[in-house]
Amino acid sequence: MSKAIKVRDHIYTKLDDMRGKGETFSDVISVLLKVYETIKTTSDILGPSHFLKGKSPPVVRGLTETVFYNPEKD
Repeated sequence: MSKAIKVRDHIYTKLDDMRGKGETFSDVISVLLKVYETIKTTSDILGPSHFLKGKSPPVVRGLTETVFYNPEKD
């Protein structure tokens, strides 16, 4: 089942630019989610002194606010 999501124009443009021939937006988002999950998992297993642990990456960028990853909540 497909669902509609709202994205800002510049996000739509970036997703569209990333799409290869015959790819859907779902395909692009799926790849981006896999990359994000890999980075997050890698960051979680690294020691606290590793440079990736210096700043928490944004998890969700909403239409009106940004929610940041807080490792203390996991």
